[in-house]
Amino acid sequence: MTTHSQDVRPIPYGGGEWGADATRWRLGAERFRMITGQWHDDLDAALVTQHGAVGRSELGPGSIAMCLIRNVCEELSVLYVDPPTVTTTTDSDVSDLVGPYGYLEDAQTWNQGTYLQQVTLAEREGLKFLMWQDGQLVTETVEPHKVVCRPLPMRPTKLGMVRRCKWLWSHETTYQHQGDGVWVWEVWDIRTEPRYAIHVHEPTAMENLGTDITGQLVGFDAPEGYPWVWTQGDKAGEPFLPWTLYHAELATTLWDPTRWAELVDGTKDTGVLLTQFLHLMLRAAHTAKWSIGVRQVGSKASDGARRTEGGMTVLHEFLDIDDTGGSPGRLGEWKPAASPSEYMTAIQKFITLIASVAGIDASHIVRESADAWSGAALTVDREGKREAQKVYGARFRAADEEMVAKCAALVNINTDSALPESGYRVSYKALPLSPEEEEIRRVHAKEMVADGRWSEIDAHKYMRPGMTREEAILDMRRIVADAALVAAPAKTEEDDNV
Repeated sequence: MTTHSQDVRPIPYGGGEWGADATRWRLGAERFRMITGQWHDDLDAALVTQHGAVGRSELGPGSIAMCLIRNVCEELSVLYVDPPTVTTTTDSDVSDLVGPYGYLEDAQTWNQGTYLQQVTLAEREGLKFLMWQDGQLVTETVEPHKVVCRPLPMRPTKLGMVRRCKWLWSHETTYQHQGDGVWVWEVWDIRTEPRYAIHVHEPTAMENLGTDITGQLVGFDAPEGYPWVWTQGDKAGEPFLPWTLYHAELATTLWDPTRWAELVDGTKDTGVLLTQFLHLMLRAAHTAKWSIGVRQVGSKASDGARRTEGGMTVLHEFLDIDDTGGSPGRLGEWKPAASPSEYMTAIQKFITLIASVAGIDASHIVRESADAWSGAALTVDREGKREAQKVYGARFRAADEEMVAKCAALVNINTDSALPESGYRVSYKALPLSPEEEEIRRVHAKEMVADGRWSEIDAHKYMRPGMTREEAILDMRRIVADAALVAAPAKTEEDDNV
């Protein structure tokens, strides 16, 4: 099926859960526009709110050059800079799934990770959709403001139903309708009797699904029954959803759409401030020269002004001046009404303040220099990014491990494979140390070992961010074994003959 090219899908409405879905979609769509550079209208609305319609028209074009929430999400989305390592607690060979050229790699699963994390941080949740198409595993990142979900009974954080709003073009269905296509709900539901279906979206019956057109699709064979079931272990025969839900925070419900609201408002405020800054540069960052009783040589008394304010001629520059013959002439200038550097410094301080909402310590914000013109964009240093890896690694790991297990089940369902469907462990690779960081850490580690406050194992682990103590011990043993192997004298033919 082809998704409609324009994101004009219907928004849920009504009371109760549907009212909450409508609010969540609006909030999520606003954040999505921000991280994808489509928030001009949102900024215009903020400018009108703060300046009124007339004041807004005088400011000129709004500036979205600095999008704070997008900047924060990009700086903190570092879990998947390198593909994570996937292992299993079983003895099975899982290289077909997680190894080079395996199903996960062919599906570009980890290459989508950075975008998935950015969406999850911005909208506070993100989804990964898994499907089998044309003999291959396919994974897709889906934004939360495009689905309606319900939890499993008595399990408020686990998905039990997913409805995805999609557009079907006329050539993709035999269902009789008007126009170029029709909006539909694609539904997966395992809360009671497992079911999969495609229903027409009915604006007058949001809570109830419209006509079932699952059997009226062209070029798409709907599965018979509900094929998404576990094939192994204690869960064999139980249904699962081909979806995985990711949380930016430890959750007690499916959704947390209002967290980081301060960052959203701060993004709009930053856009307002930058728009005002451009207006300041045009209107108030230069000296304004004026004259009374004089005019430029060669000009007429009536046209010697660039503009006249209260009988005072305001000039952008001075040429030769001639007395007009009236009262004694006077010349002067007004100093700039504002300092661009001071204004930019204030914007930078505001950005740092708002960034703290995302848990970014001011000490980890990088400025290339103290000069206000060094750039307003927020940049987090490598240590700050490593801290973000630790925080979000703990929150994403369970979802990634669930996703890998479901991918294994999909492969088993559609091929003759027998991959394990549980026991997967995902490990994220820490950002490597820069040469400067490595030297600082090396000196510190030597001092700590020399003072007897650290063991060699502690120092080894410290020099390799992300390594556990057990991994450090194994790595040190490998180094010792390799050194002994190299130091051992090479065998000769005479040795073999003895």
